[in-house]
Amino acid sequence: MSDAAAYRALGDATISNLKGSLGTESSRGGGKIPSWLEALATAMGEAQNDIMMNMIGKLRDIKNTAGEASKLGDGETQADKNRATEQSQKFQLAMTEFQAMSQMYSMLTNANSTSLKAVGEALTSLARKS
Repeated sequence: MSDAAAYRALGDATISNLKGSLGTESSRGGGKIPSWLEALATAMGEAQNDIMMNMIGKLRDIKNTAGEASKLGDGETQADKNRATEQSQKFQLAMTEFQAMSQMYSMLTNANSTSLKAVGEALTSLARKS
């Protein structure tokens, strides 16, 4: 997946989560309707959670790949060596994908923090003026 596609998917997920968080009382099963800031924070948190769940899945892939590679041992035959090489490549790919997801998570966390702080301060400023 290209960077542009990943960011587009992340943006779509955030917007979708935000729309869902701004539902009415009846669509949410009763209860109070959250403020705009609460809905924004919820949507951003859900987007972070989506990335974290993907990271957990990738960690499982890393663990499974490492386990399979350790079972192969040194390998005496060429077929064993080929399987060991294949497992090594799968492990490296999984590690690289995990690192990329970690960076995306970090960027999203920082963006969420900055956005919520800015919106919160703006709302505070508006409240003082009214």
